[in-house]
Amino acid sequence: GRNLQFQDGRGSRMAQRQFMWRMQFRFRRLFFVMDRFGYCKLLDKSTYERNQETVDTEQVYVKRCLNTDKICLFTASGTLHQIKALDIPSGKLRDKGVPIENLSKYDGREDKICLLTCAQELKGRKLVFATKLAMVKQVPGEEFETNNRMVAATKLQEGDEVRQILRMNGQDFIVLQTKSGYFLKLWWVTSLRRKKGHSESGESGCKSRTAWKMPMSLRRETRRKYPIKRKRSL
Repeated sequence: GRNLQFQDGRGSRMAQRQFMWRMQFRFRRLFFVMDRFGYCKLLDKSTYERNQETVDTEQVYVKRCLNTDKICLFTASGTLHQIKALDIPSGKLRDKGVPIENLSKYDGREDKICLLTCAQELKGRKLVFATKLAMVKQVPGEEFETNNRMVAATKLQEGDEVRQILRMNGQDFIVLQTKSGYFLKLWWVTSLRRKKGHSESGESGCKSRTAWKMPMSLRRETRRKYPIKRKRSL
């Protein structure tokens, strides 16, 4: 532990209590939750564990984080919004919380969230961006380490938008599905060249540039060939 010598007196005792409080508050495990209306709050670990089923059912986003961490919102417009956990109010289970728009520049009426995570989970991970016009690229998570509350996460062409962002963690490839039912497998190690910066645009994943649905991520263990069944449209 850290040894401090305090002089006798009232001021030294107050300083010692403040120091002990700061050390106790320094690292706390919390849970960030947000409902479908965009109201968010922080729950302590004991509250979440006692009501885990209720929280997971009622909340759209549930993310474990530290009080020193940041919540990262990657949106369809290619923007990254960051919110310090210390700026998010803590609440009880039935507290309404505050709108996410009040804590950041994110506007849920004009944009939508593609990925919600915390800054700690981006370290050592690679993100694969897939857009509406079938542009695909990979970016190391360390590229998004910044103190700015809003930065450009990726460069998009006119009329394009981010459809999904995958966090790669041992997967060998991703599969893209077009609206017409075609599947394209991309080995992310060889097919997707690493971009020099997150501000660069991606490369075409489909030569036909046909708009496609959400990509699926398959893990390393599924190397054998399995048939991919397409659901019949009603």
